[in-house]
Amino acid sequence: MAYESGGPVAPGARTREIFRVMGLRTVILAEVTDYTPGRTAFRTVSGPVRCDGSREFCAGPLGTRFTYTLNVRDTGPFRPLEPLISFLLARQVPADLRRLKLRLEAGL
Repeated sequence: MAYESGGPVAPGARTREIFRVMGLRTVILAEVTDYTPGRTAFRTVSGPVRCDGSREFCAGPLGTRFTYTLNVRDTGPFRPLEPLISFLLARQVPADLRRLKLRLEAGL
């Protein structure tokens, strides 16, 4: 994920996210809908799947706790596949977050 708009993170800022689902490369553009230090809410503005969610970082006694929420919403022509898309994301996102955790802890 990379911020496409210049300046500080704020509502209206745009991101470009590239990821793989079932071996296919997918690009999604998202927009920040709410921002406070430690928490960013977003919604997709383009891409095959429409979703919204948030990323939150909280300090804790054992380190930083990261909470990620993702809600699939009206997926347009893919609406009949929404249960399958939700299932696939529910499997992939935790695996992606585990890999991210390992990379961060390894200093990569």
